[in-house]
Amino acid sequence: MKNLFFFLLLSATVSGFGQANSSTLVFNELGWTITIPEGFEAVNEAEWSKIEDKGVKAIEETHGEELINQTTTLFAYRNAQFNVFESNYQPFDENVDGDWVASCKVVNDIVFETFEAQMPNIPIDSTSSVERIAGREFQTFMVKINLPNGIQLKSLMFSSFYPNLKKELTVSITSIDDVQLEKMLRAFRMSRFK
Repeated sequence: MKNLFFFLLLSATVSGFGQANSSTLVFNELGWTITIPEGFEAVNEAEWSKIEDKGVKAIEETHGEELINQTTTLFAYRNAQFNVFESNYQPFDENVDGDWVASCKVVNDIVFETFEAQMPNIPIDSTSSVERIAGREFQTFMVKINLPNGIQLKSLMFSSFYPNLKKELTVSITSIDDVQLEKMLRAFRMSRFK
């Protein structure tokens, strides 16, 4: 099943790791270069694994089936508790897994249903679209959650398919702070793809 990352961020919080920095990351196989915004700290692998495990468990409980997580994390950064910038890839072969765009829709539905089940009686809205970033097409999905304390949490997932590599790249951004959200969006939209 396709990546269900951004639900993971509501299942657990990330504690602090690393130093605040601005790093340029290069992923040669994907032809991608991105600069992480200043003020974001790297999240270590052990902590990220715990967050993923909690999210997977919540999805499995909501939908009553086992989720096989095949993602490989490229990076995970954060600024404060709920401003998280993450990317990963996972295998996707249309000959085995079916139509990629249709799969994105299924995953979006599962994510939305999981949010609803985990947070009953909380206003949740979603939108999906297609966005071209540095010449590469991404399926996008955004969920807005109006929390009871008056804070709005926004989770965005950008997914792009590499048919020649049989991989899907996903970039996930979650934030309760519009300033930090814009920093992450700007960094992603200014990244480069070959």
